[in-house]
Amino acid sequence: MSDRVSNRDIVRALYTPEDDGYFMCRLCFVRRKQARGTGMSNLVEHVHRAHADSHEEEVRRILKREGTLDVFMKVDEFALLVYHWIDWCVEGNRELSFCEKPKTRKYSNLKPICAKTLKKYMLALEEVVQARIKAQLSGKRIGFLVDAWTEDGTHFVAIIAVTSKVKFLLCFSTLEDEADMGADSIIQLMDDVLDTYGIDAAQLCFMVCDHASVNGAIARKARVPMIGCASHRLNLALKEFLVPHAELLDKLHKLMAKLNTIKNRHRLRELGGLMPVFNNATRWSGTFMMVDRYVERRNIIRSMEQLDEGLVDLLPTPREDAHLTDLYGHLKNFESVNKRLQTEYGLTLADVRLLFDHVLEHYPETSRYLAPDAAVVKYPAFENGIVKVQNKDSRLSRQERAALARLLRPTTAPTVAAPEPSRESFADAALNRGAGRNGTRSDQPPVDLSWIPATSNDVERLFSRAGLVFSSLRRAMAPTTLETILFLNYNRVWWDASAVAEAIERTKRKAANARKRQRSEVL
Repeated sequence: MSDRVSNRDIVRALYTPEDDGYFMCRLCFVRRKQARGTGMSNLVEHVHRAHADSHEEEVRRILKREGTLDVFMKVDEFALLVYHWIDWCVEGNRELSFCEKPKTRKYSNLKPICAKTLKKYMLALEEVVQARIKAQLSGKRIGFLVDAWTEDGTHFVAIIAVTSKVKFLLCFSTLEDEADMGADSIIQLMDDVLDTYGIDAAQLCFMVCDHASVNGAIARKARVPMIGCASHRLNLALKEFLVPHAELLDKLHKLMAKLNTIKNRHRLRELGGLMPVFNNATRWSGTFMMVDRYVERRNIIRSMEQLDEGLVDLLPTPREDAHLTDLYGHLKNFESVNKRLQTEYGLTLADVRLLFDHVLEHYPETSRYLAPDAAVVKYPAFENGIVKVQNKDSRLSRQERAALARLLRPTTAPTVAAPEPSRESFADAALNRGAGRNGTRSDQPPVDLSWIPATSNDVERLFSRAGLVFSSLRRAMAPTTLETILFLNYNRVWWDASAVAEAIERTKRKAANARKRQRSEVL
């Protein structure tokens, strides 16, 4: 489209005038002030900054509609009220009964609404968002991030869909038979998700998950290639790496437990020291933080020897202290790799291969889990093929080409580059060396597979968010309600006041149809 959209058309199509010189953006519902007779610069600046990639297409779509500029769902006062309450409860992590509390009604300008009504429209809004996501996923290649989470005796399975441009939370629900957490039950849940969103089985190109045996069984039975989470592989490798140091680390753990008493914590505060840190049974990073706390504060800790005789037998000997210092240097290298794997955007499987090759060069004992042909890699041809394509290497073997059959179609999705760090860490050295090895690393490959995630950390972050919602004060919440809240929170960009208005309209139509059926049954 060569003709540029004028500022006047942008304001007419994308803004709703309000009182006192304010205008509301119809794309994001942000209110901007623009005094009459002062032009449109403030309004246009917001559109160019917040909606640079989509506003021109949206304006032209609206202007094509003859007779009216308002092609959005009409948002009345009640729909806007429901939207504000849902937004407050979902984004602010508030219980649904929050809208009924006397203090809330006293200090809020929003008109009152009951929790039952709020929940009814939240469920209806979930259906509207599902329909919008269904339209976005139609005909596109997708991958699933799959993981499970157990809290307060309830087992949840989360499925996040990944496309070349965006991610969607599709499912955060319990299994139909909670006593059966095997592969068949999870495959049945995945089938339900495919049916709900109209996803053809041929669209599902891969799944990213940890290396649990049940995930391997799911991939094998569903015939979907599995990419093992790189963070989980590193965690397994580090657990094995730390086995020879288990006795010393156990002694350090006991020292931290001794420092965690009330008296010793008070002494640490007086001496300006930080509180003790314990290692985590499931995450090796807890071990790093424990060793880091000791090495950085050992002078303060040793000065407490005269204040508490019980510390004498627990303090490391000079030889053990030197051993911990040496181990700390290695753990810092691993931690830099671990932090890079936590990057939400920009880390590809090719980058992970460079990181792991760099680790293997310095720590060959980690090859059991980090080598490209390690036993934990269930689909080596698939992963190797993706790495080759991302490195612009067209020499694919027959097995690799067959494994990538669903993915080897041109795409125009942009590659998101990782930010340039100011200081080179152990992990940065690996990636920078790989950039030189691959030559023109920043050039666009013939087939862009950079959108394929190397980890399932998005699901882990979702579980952290779920833990905040499903807190000890809200354990009576039904699993379906928790799923609705997390679904609306994660997919926040896909609903607005117009979606709430559509949900209310759907609810009214369903109620009207139900009344008609009842009358017909009576007659």
